[in-house]
Amino acid sequence: MTTDSLPIRVLLVDDHRTTLWGLAELIGEEVPRLALAGMATNRTEALRLARAKQPNVILLDIDLGCDNGFDLIPELRLACTAHIVILTGLSTPGLRRRAASLGASGFVHKEEAAERIIAAIERAA
Repeated sequence: MTTDSLPIRVLLVDDHRTTLWGLAELIGEEVPRLALAGMATNRTEALRLARAKQPNVILLDIDLGCDNGFDLIPELRLACTAHIVILTGLSTPGLRRRAASLGASGFVHKEEAAERIIAAIERAA
């Protein structure tokens, strides 16, 4: 939980609706520590929700189909004060370094256990 005992509000950004559903279920199992702030499948939705919901953490996929998560990081940082955790299925060398250089607070691979994803969210918050 955050320092004032409110739940960590998490915005999920991934172009795969099934992945979003699974992540939302995962967040739901962590109530009251975590709360779902919203789900977005593209850049436009992500920016709108980031501004409107002001999440504490954004779990962001790098490959958003037509949109690039790396390009979205600076825009999200301007839209809200959330910490950004990259959640990706990609394993290209240098991804972590690039994400960190753009302002991401964390990085977790989609193959990680649910507990590791939750821990990454809590560390970022």
